[in-house]
Amino acid sequence: MRKIAFTANNNKCIKKIMIYESNNGTYLFGYDTIFDCNCLWDNWYENVEQAEKCCYDDYNIKPNDWIYISEPHDFCNLDYIMPVRIKGRDKRQPEFDQWEILVNDNWTAFSPPYEDKRELSTLTDNERLFLTGLTNEFEKAKKQDNQKAKKILAALNLEFSEHPTLTIRKETPSDYAEVYDMVKNSFATTDYSDGTEQDYLNEIRNKDTFIPELSLVAVLEDKIVGQIVLYKMQIADEVQLVLSPLSVHPDYFGQGIGASLIEEGCRRALALGYKAVFLCGSPAYYERFGFVPTYEHEIYHKKNKTAKWCMVKELEEGYLSGVQGFIDIE
Repeated sequence: MRKIAFTANNNKCIKKIMIYESNNGTYLFGYDTIFDCNCLWDNWYENVEQAEKCCYDDYNIKPNDWIYISEPHDFCNLDYIMPVRIKGRDKRQPEFDQWEILVNDNWTAFSPPYEDKRELSTLTDNERLFLTGLTNEFEKAKKQDNQKAKKILAALNLEFSEHPTLTIRKETPSDYAEVYDMVKNSFATTDYSDGTEQDYLNEIRNKDTFIPELSLVAVLEDKIVGQIVLYKMQIADEVQLVLSPLSVHPDYFGQGIGASLIEEGCRRALALGYKAVFLCGSPAYYERFGFVPTYEHEIYHKKNKTAKWCMVKELEEGYLSGVQGFIDIE
């Protein structure tokens, strides 16, 4: 059994508490941030009741304040909410400066949320849920336990509402006109757009490298609010995928739609037998999904061997070991 509680705002030191009941007793973890990360301290108790009493006496945490969360995965850090582990721990060869997170049944590189220096008040609702490690808990609770979902949002000072369900499906030719306008509007908000992204997407659809099963749209209340395309390209001596473009309607920025498209696109790509996805994009955005600079795998951008914005994500761990060469994508 694991459960967490957030302390009152007037507690300056400890912001979050976790209780973990194991076969060897009960652990109590204390955190100086609400972000999902390693604890500041830990104590051991013979039973849950003793740990709960400590939380009540020291932090005024009442029985109804607790939020039950999933059990930890094997080899994962007990004090993380999300399934996070030190790379290599499962093989008894830990790399203590490297972290991994389990996403769609695959272990990918991970930067701990405590490295995000933004103030909580500046984050969107979905960013708060992700950085506190509660996205999966909330999504499950929405389907199975509305009271738990409300409790999670209340703890993060978010409002509960019955949001319409986001659907991600394969794009069809009847979507092309709507997608064209959506992509145009999306990139018009950026400083780096040349205004041709929507035409570039049309060109991709007409090439042999286009994979209809990996051209996806996100739909909310019958409106297309996002899209993603993964197409084939020769990478070194391998045929793998390039992610481009990814766009979200400006009215829906900051709601996790881009993240949902990336995760679903990668899941479908793996199911089709592809092992890696390449892209050119912002490291600050894409590294949270497990993308790393290609040069870390001895694959170099043809025009810039140290380009951090030329990135790759392994869909199958270790697939790129031994793969070397150059890549030419924009």
